[in-house]
Order: sequence, then C-alpha cells, then structure tokens
Amino acid sequence: MAMRSSRRIGIGLFLAGIALLVGCKCWLASRTLVALDVPVSLSRGHITTHEFDVNLDSGYFIEIEVEKSPALNNLECQMWGCYETPAVLKVQWAISSAGRTELSGASDNTNGASGRWETVGRQVGYFRSSGGRFRLEVDVLADASNLNAGNPRLKVEADGGGYEHLDRLSSELPPVPGIFVIIGGTLLLLSLSARTAERSTAIQISAAPGVRRLTTRALRRLPREPVVSGFPPFALVAAFLPLLLLIPLLVSPRP
Repeated sequence: MAMRSSRRIGIGLFLAGIALLVGCKCWLASRTLVALDVPVSLSRGHITTHEFDVNLDSGYFIEIEVEKSPALNNLECQMWGCYETPAVLKVQWAISSAGRTELSGASDNTNGASGRWETVGRQVGYFRSSGGRFRLEVDVLADASNLNAGNPRLKVEADGGGYEHLDRLSSELPPVPGIFVIIGGTLLLLSLSARTAERSTAIQISAAPGVRRLTTRALRRLPREPVVSGFPPFALVAAFLPLLLLIPLLVSPRP
C-alpha cells in the first residue's frame, strides 16, 4: 500500500507537471507582440481600425511602415524629415476602449524610426497597457498619397521592454512545471524499484527451507509503513534536489 501511494503521488506530480508545461507553452504562444497590422491609405482623411487585443504588459508604439520602392525617392526623408525638408507624413491619433478615448497624440510629438530591411517606418505614437481591447483612430493631416505606392501599413507593436518581458517569461515559466515532472518521475521510478525489491525479498523468503509461504492475504495484514518507507535517504534527497537547485534561480532578481 505504501508503494501504491508513492506511485500515485509520483504519477500525479508527473501528469500535473506535463499539464502545466503544455499550459505554459500555449499561454506564451498566445502572447501578441504585434497587436495590430493593417493596410491603410495615407491620403488626407480619417482611418478607423477594427478592435484589437493587447495581452502583454508592455509599452506599444503606433507605427506607419512603407515598403521601399524605386518609385519613392528619398523615402526616409519623406517619412522622417531631413534637414530643412519637413516630413510629408503628419497624423493625429486616438486610442479608445469600450467607446471611451484612453489616449491621444500626434506625429509631431513622436518621431522614431522603425521598419525592417525592406520597409521604412515611423513611430507616430506611444501608449502603455497591461491588456485590453482597443480601437485606433488616425487622422492623416497632410496629403501623403504618393506614399501609397509603398503599400503603407498601420501597426501597433510592443517596445523593446515588451520583447524582453516575453523572453524572460519564456525562460522562467517552463522550469516551474518541469520541477513537478522531475520530482514525480523520480518518485515513480523509486517506487517501482522499491516494489521490485519487495517482491524479490518475498520470493526469497517463501522459497527458503523451513519457511511457510506467505499468502497474499497474510502479506496485506502486515503493518503498513509510511509512504516513503523503503526509500534510502539519498534517494529522497535526489528527488527534491532539482527543486532546491532551481529555487535560487527563480527568485533571483533579473538585471
């Protein structure tokens, strides 16, 4: 019975760890760094996006990206402004939730570069959120329709802190259920090993000369031992050693 109990505990911990590990992986995969990415026209006018979800505690940049094209000369200057030449891209924006405006701003107050190798982007706004459902409204104040040749897109993307936060969660969360898997698997192996040793001892006793064979009913009447009985001290230490080693890593402050 003691071995059965320890085996059940080991199986329970192992399965719980697997379930938690799968849950962590699914939760991390559902975190969105780019909450909005839609095509827009930069002709003078008003843009209203569909609702989008923010599910990561982070700061978010409101960006407009335009693809590089031979038809767009000095795209960087048109997007950001160069020397005495002002940028042709001028917008105002407002972000709302449940029909209520949460924050607003203008591109004149934010002018940061963004984009990839094949695009030139400009950050026109910034907000911070720990999560929610939002809608973005943008007013294009000056005619920048010539930039439509570069298939402009309006994006809401997490800042560098958001990317670092997700990387930190990806490294810290999986080891927690891993502890349960290691401990549960170790207890299960130890219980099976102890059970095999008990059977071998019982067979040797029953086969010894002058010893009456013990029936299954007689074995069940023997005094019950604690769940961890039969485990040598070093085995118990080995089962919980991973937990003891991982605790300092999990609680240590991150730079």
